[in-house]
Amino acid sequence: MRMPIVFPLLGIGLLLSAGCDSSMEPSAPPQVEAELNVPFTLAPGQTAVFAAVDLTLTFDGVVEDTRCPVDVVCLQAGSATMAVHAKQDATAPTALSLTLPQIPDGIPFGAFRVHAVSLTPEQRIDRTIRPGDYRFQIMVDIF
Repeated sequence: MRMPIVFPLLGIGLLLSAGCDSSMEPSAPPQVEAELNVPFTLAPGQTAVFAAVDLTLTFDGVVEDTRCPVDVVCLQAGSATMAVHAKQDATAPTALSLTLPQIPDGIPFGAFRVHAVSLTPEQRIDRTIRPGDYRFQIMVDIF
């Protein structure tokens, strides 16, 4: 007696699909414990927590990156603009736009100033930077 091939294939398909959950979202990067006046680095989607002053900063990503590649001679250095959300206490998050080269006094947020320090990796003529590969160094001080 021949067993139909459909049943074993159906069983294998059920086993394979049991391990796949389409509702699973990628986990957020771990939070960074940060201190005032000390530079820290964030990946896109990552949050820095300043526990002493109930402040959080989340790096949303790079909005624009026109920096001159390091392996080319440019007439202008270019710039990079990063999106950050800042939140203190129970207030709603505030969108901030930070640019490199930075504004000398930083961007004000409440009693604080948020400074863009650096953005890596550097641009190169022979590669494209994927959004998740960026790392943004920031510093926060009191206004």
